[in-house]
Amino acid sequence: MKLRFDAAQMQTPHPYRLKITDVEPDIAILTRTSWSVATPFDLMTSRLRMRPLTSDDETAFHKIAGQRSIARMLVNLEHPLSFDAAVKWQRQRRFTGRLGFMVGIFDRQNTLIGAIGLGGLSTALVYFLAESARGKGYGTEAVRAFLEYTQARFALTKTFAGVFTDNPGSRKILEGCGFQVLTTSTFQSPARDTPDAIWEMEWHRKGFEPI
Repeated sequence: MKLRFDAAQMQTPHPYRLKITDVEPDIAILTRTSWSVATPFDLMTSRLRMRPLTSDDETAFHKIAGQRSIARMLVNLEHPLSFDAAVKWQRQRRFTGRLGFMVGIFDRQNTLIGAIGLGGLSTALVYFLAESARGKGYGTEAVRAFLEYTQARFALTKTFAGVFTDNPGSRKILEGCGFQVLTTSTFQSPARDTPDAIWEMEWHRKGFEPI
């Protein structure tokens, strides 16, 4: 800030008059990344809330993530899953304002019913729901709102998802939210005995087409 003094005499007890004629305010540049780091993640829909998982959620998270039907559909979750391994997996994906995170999906009673997140380098979408929460439209509601929110927050133009071919329900949810199947490949989940086929899917932000 620059201040200029006007030394003109005044007919007052004060000998000089201070005149601020040139002010240069401090400039703070807020980037999208710095804003995201400073802004909590808290997403609400009509029936769900998506927020970062805390230590208070560790037992509930272990109970859900430890279900074999969930571990088999993920590419990096072992089964059986110990409590310590579940806590480590959860904490490694805590929200820090940057890509590469997972948040919890909670119902109206603030009960943890699943999780959803994005990878860091690949921006791959990952989500899962507890067995008791399926068949109620929660998957579509969560994925659609999460995509809309994260594409605006992180300026995403596309994201990816891998779905095992014995999970057609998840493919249907993703297609309903705008994903398209690109190809089929194979992948070994730690919770499966052998590699299995997956659909590689991609979602593009409205107005952006793949090159």
